[in-house]
Amino acid sequence: MINRLIQILLLFRNSNVKVIVVCLFLSTLLWFTLELNKEQSIEVSYPIEFQYNDSLFIPTTPLPEEIRVLIKGTGWQVLSKYFGLSGNAVKYNIDNLLRSYVDYAKGGETFILPASAQNQAKLRKSLEGVELQAIVADTLHLTFDRRIRRTLPLSIYHERALAENYQIEGEVTIDPKYVVFDGPEKMIKSLADPFVLDLPEKNISGKYDSKVPISLPEKQAKLIVQDKTNAQVSFEVAKYITKTMRLPVQKRGFPEAPKLALSQPQTTLTFKFKEADLGKVRLKSFAVFADFNKLNPTDSTLKLTLKKPGFIENYQLLPDKVKLTNLENKKP
Repeated sequence: MINRLIQILLLFRNSNVKVIVVCLFLSTLLWFTLELNKEQSIEVSYPIEFQYNDSLFIPTTPLPEEIRVLIKGTGWQVLSKYFGLSGNAVKYNIDNLLRSYVDYAKGGETFILPASAQNQAKLRKSLEGVELQAIVADTLHLTFDRRIRRTLPLSIYHERALAENYQIEGEVTIDPKYVVFDGPEKMIKSLADPFVLDLPEKNISGKYDSKVPISLPEKQAKLIVQDKTNAQVSFEVAKYITKTMRLPVQKRGFPEAPKLALSQPQTTLTFKFKEADLGKVRLKSFAVFADFNKLNPTDSTLKLTLKKPGFIENYQLLPDKVKLTNLENKKP
């Protein structure tokens, strides 16, 4: 069988093969032309545009760029629509609709119905040369919110940026001091006040003077516009030392009688100071007092007060109060 086919093919010369190919091409082209002259029904995508006041409203999800419609016409006509070779985009004016629905939906979904008689008339006018049979998707879901502007002061978050035992000394300078955000109302109102800048550097142990990005999370950055993208931040830092000492609690203003005793004769003081002030730390500069005039009669306790040098900024007393005991009431 195979040998027979080979013999038949060998009978054709090169010129005969060319003639056969040309004939097949012409017959196919003729058939295709005849088919395109017949009426066809086909589902196509047609471009759409939305008209609204973008100074008042903003879409929070991408707007659809086309709708699916069923059209009827000659093959040539529907083919041009299928490949988008003719016809202008249908324009939907949704401004009034947004004014009604945005407040109701609170930034949620609103919608239009392209299958309505008015919208179908617009679509038919755009679909010149073909007949609109149906709109496949009769509802388009849109998500809008009101557009607002908000001015927020800037601050910094430095806890993870400073080297161990270092703290900011003096004022932090941020330039500019404010940034203006423009975008969806719900999203803009969720921004922190003040707007916190996260310092990108780590282990800062010296003077800081650098540009810091004013950045938003990716989802917010797609919808919110800001008038500044960076801020110049500068500040000084100082290294702090933590020290602990035990101090006696001294009585102040106590009556001679009755004899009163303190529940804790000593307390532990923990304090921080700048490394530069290390030579100024003297035990005699500290004193802890239990002032009788500050007695809390409810529980017979006294809040302890500390005398300290002026360069001591942060401190803690444990315990920070003591209880009074009347020794004369104790049984022998």
